[in-house]
Amino acid sequence: MNTLNSVSKKSGAKQPLLAFEWIPFVGGRFDDDDDCFGWSNETYLKGWRNPEFRLPKGRYLVKVTINSSGDKVYGFFKLENSVARQHFRLLPASETEAAKLRSQD
Repeated sequence: MNTLNSVSKKSGAKQPLLAFEWIPFVGGRFDDDDDCFGWSNETYLKGWRNPEFRLPKGRYLVKVTINSSGDKVYGFFKLENSVARQHFRLLPASETEAAKLRSQD
């Protein structure tokens, strides 16, 4: 399980939300592409491959932020794009990996 955190609208304080057992879809790798592409509302307008969100083959630590109905939640993940397309995946980040990303906030 992984935990998303919310940011309070009033104080800006970060608070843990309930743990979740699913992983959000934040990127896509299509057809015979080696690169994957980050996901946002603009993805639909850019033919599913927004060049601004292109990620070459590799492994990435990512912070996923979801804004919806005035709330903001985030979580930390590993994006595995150094493998064949059928093994492309997003995995929960370890506490150590998440700490690396938190230190950049």
